Amino acid sequence: MNITFDIGELAKLFLLINVLFAFKIYKERNELKWFELSLIWALFIQIIAKTIAHYQGNNLPFLHLYTIFEFTLISLFYKEILFDNIKLGRYFYYFVGVIMLIIIGNSLFFESIYGYNSNAKGLTQIIIISYAVIYFFNRISIDVVQSNLVLNRINAAVLLYYASSLFIFIFAKFLLENSDIMFGYFWDFNALMYLTFQVLIFIATWRLVFPAFTEIKSEN
Repeated sequence: MNITFDIGELAKLFLLINVLFAFKIYKERNELKWFELSLIWALFIQIIAKTIAHYQGNNLPFLHLYTIFEFTLISLFYKEILFDNIKLGRYFYYFVGVIMLIIIGNSLFFESIYGYNSNAKGLTQIIIISYAVIYFFNRISIDVVQSNLVLNRINAAVLLYYASSLFIFIFAKFLLENSDIMFGYFWDFNALMYLTFQVLIFIATWRLVFPAFTEIKSEN
């Protein structure tokens, strides 16, 4: 049993807990619904991918499928918490639609569904990082008392994970073809950052699930 497996399994455990939290709080925090759906989607795909891998099958087609819905759900999340409040929001659906077509076209014509979709993952991660950075600077001007700590913490988790894993996915095919050892190291790092991401989401939402442990209720 290697370190990637250990960290990966722990990350899946936290993902499962976060999905259970999502079912608990989905009626209370409507602005979180798209992000919660992205967690449910991630768990669903991981279950399918692990099942296929168990039977020695190629589960990479599900990475292509995961990418398009991951991007869409997280985009809708930021549409609700950020872009509804700025003028660019009116063009947001057109933008998301164009990117979805690019992702689909990439899988159909450029990167086989049986290999890593580095182009699509790189593009979508850059866009998601941009969402998180725009949100961050948008919140700087808001008084700390009025700011939403749950959303701020989720945004920080998104920024940390997607920024740290960006180059891993961009160069995944290159590393796999040229250095199995380096690919393994990078994948270990990605597993660690994904675990960190899920732990940060857990920290951001557990106060909503267990409000009795919240020192200042108005923080949420």
